[in-house]
Amino acid sequence: MASTSAAGAAASSGLVDATTQVSRFHAETLTQVTNGLDLPGVQLAVDFKALLEDAHIQLRPGSRYGLIGRNGVGKSTLLRVMGERTLIGMPSNLRVCYVAQEASGSTERTVLEEVLAVDPQGAALDRQIADLEAALDSGDAATIAAAVAAANAGRAAAEADAAEAIAYKRSGLRGLRARQAAIETQAKARAAAATAAAAAARAARGGGGSASDDGSGGGSDGDSSEAGDEASEQLPPPTLEEAEEAAHELLNELYEAQAEADPDEARARAASILAGLGFDAARQAGPTAALSGGWRMRLALAAALFARPDLLLLDEPTNHLDLEAALWLGAHLSGPACEGLTLVVVSHDRAFLDAVAQDTIVFKDKQLRYWTGNYTAFVAARAAAHAAKATKIAALEKKKKHIEDSIQEQNRKARQAGDDKQLKQAASRRKKLEERFGSDKTENGRRFKLSKHGYFGMSKRPPVVMEQLEKPVEFRLPEPEPIRYSGPLLQLRSVSFRYPGAPSAALRAVTLDVPMGARLALLGPNGAGKSTLLRLIAGTARPTPAGDDDDGGGAGGGGGAARAVGAQGPSKRAAAAARGLAITAAAVPTAKAAAAAVGGAGSVERHANLEIGLFGQHTVEELDLESNALERATAIVPSLREQDARDFLGSFGLGGRLATQPLRTLSGGQRSRAALCFVLLRRPHVLCLDEPTNHLDLDATEGLARALRAYPGAVVLASHDVRFVDEVLGTGDDPVTGGVTGGVTPEIYVVGGGGAKKWTKGGAAEYAATRLEKMQRAAAAGGGGSGGGGARRGG
Repeated sequence: MASTSAAGAAASSGLVDATTQVSRFHAETLTQVTNGLDLPGVQLAVDFKALLEDAHIQLRPGSRYGLIGRNGVGKSTLLRVMGERTLIGMPSNLRVCYVAQEASGSTERTVLEEVLAVDPQGAALDRQIADLEAALDSGDAATIAAAVAAANAGRAAAEADAAEAIAYKRSGLRGLRARQAAIETQAKARAAAATAAAAAARAARGGGGSASDDGSGGGSDGDSSEAGDEASEQLPPPTLEEAEEAAHELLNELYEAQAEADPDEARARAASILAGLGFDAARQAGPTAALSGGWRMRLALAAALFARPDLLLLDEPTNHLDLEAALWLGAHLSGPACEGLTLVVVSHDRAFLDAVAQDTIVFKDKQLRYWTGNYTAFVAARAAAHAAKATKIAALEKKKKHIEDSIQEQNRKARQAGDDKQLKQAASRRKKLEERFGSDKTENGRRFKLSKHGYFGMSKRPPVVMEQLEKPVEFRLPEPEPIRYSGPLLQLRSVSFRYPGAPSAALRAVTLDVPMGARLALLGPNGAGKSTLLRLIAGTARPTPAGDDDDGGGAGGGGGAARAVGAQGPSKRAAAAARGLAITAAAVPTAKAAAAAVGGAGSVERHANLEIGLFGQHTVEELDLESNALERATAIVPSLREQDARDFLGSFGLGGRLATQPLRTLSGGQRSRAALCFVLLRRPHVLCLDEPTNHLDLDATEGLARALRAYPGAVVLASHDVRFVDEVLGTGDDPVTGGVTGGVTPEIYVVGGGGAKKWTKGGAAEYAATRLEKMQRAAAAGGGGSGGGGARRGG
């Protein structure tokens, strides 16, 4: 057993202890010939809290797995210890790429260069070729010899490091042989380093320039320098012809390796991946330092896809993607470009999991259980297995009762007749019933034999154990205060918005109504203006004039209203609206007056008693991580009793100790629940949600959909999860139970081109299918994948 501990990169910054059962006598602990993974006896703990106990990680090469489990069970931690190789037993030759939920850091390289840089072998080839070509151009024999010697020393050092790693892991006779081989390779590496140092010293004395040792590790320290000086006195200098011949021979090898890599093809492939994830040409050529957190996540994902690893680990990859990019990613991962790749993905997006995963891993009860098929197939298979076990248990109980009744009848007759022999037979039958009663079938349906399938000391058949299904996640959303008003609670009339310095308006002349009980969904690519529109509805942003740099084309009917009243000129109230003031319905009593402001900013009319809650894309990031959920809840509503606050937090899965733990110690999903809880504490009449399912698990996503479906207030939702949208609005083929209150017809708006156009051809799934079909046609025509208009702001 080998173990490792590391300070994890998770938000909790807890001590992560990851152990697995490995053997010192087998090479599979070091290298393997496939890109699968087989690690038995895995133990995983964070701050001494066990997450996995004697689990088995078993990944077939070339298979794609969806890893599911409740928030906080340890999915992200498991991926991290595998990706960072802090889990001892990971094969050394297995190339692993891990993309976490959040990315940090940036460089001065361009986005395209950053992706190309993830190929270390290609970068090393380029450096070695450049060094040798520069040495040949110098025409100096000593300089050329130094460059060749440095390259050879680097190769020897790499071989020595590999041999040392093998020797460290093996023991016994195999270990002895491995250590002998390591000693030999280390001697060769030292000799190559001395030769490189000698060549460099000769080149320096001869004025031919100095050659880099290219990471050989032996030509820069004091011992190597002294050895190089001594060797330079003993070894005769090579002639120019000999040095050039050796350099050309090495260059030919490097050229062949570079030709196999095909740098032009690599650049084209990197650009195609970036385009699929939403990077247009301008953003690809821009510096990574200018990217926001969401775009850095896309860049990390693009780099992982470009690297073509053996094992790819993705933690919520769709969190920062729009619908088009998520569709492209699902098609890319399941397409020929990723053939042979072993993939493990954690995602709350059921449609994405169904498109990508071939098998499902369930992280539950500190174990990993494997199911064939994607998430939908797993749900059906689990339900069928649960029903089959229930039927089996019922049949066994019925059989047991029949045998017990028979034994009782035999006992009764034996006592009446005074037959001791029959009494002994009845007692023997009862003993056999107690010892042998249980499942007569194995898990794969074969007949159970105690001698074959039992273990040492086992004297009874195993009982049929019914798996305890987890309780469905139920969110308790507080009802808003009643408003005695039958009209729209909120109205947008020809509303426009333009960011300072932007070349065009993000939104222009958008008009829509939000009545009580409304269900509105906003779809569209990142940067189209969905988040901006939510902020305008919530009142955290004010309308601004669109300007005259383009000819508008806004959706939603605002243009018609403007034409009807344009000749009248704006009133004082309309002029106030045009200056960007968010005014109430009492201030602008008619839509006509508001529409008169179309040449400016438009108006937002709200009921005087309206309470609006906004869950934005950065709401979770803005939490005070040093506070706890209970403190925050009572600060938002000072009149709330502590027990009531605990009950409310408990309905969001934050009961008990979680309510008083610092938020920094919670998982991403638990923090997301806390942020949503804080928004709902104010009992809003209109709930504006911007990607609320990010960081939630699948069960929580489905529970939130049920709660929002039954919420008596209005819901305005922006999400790339089309199944979640359809469940909330009731527009899907398989909606969750419970109807939308108020009888208001749900509406879907496609935001883009500065407007918001109503979608009337079905639900969100139909819109996604239409977009995917369009993307496939564009790709077939040579247009390539597109992740949407990522260059615009305010998405």
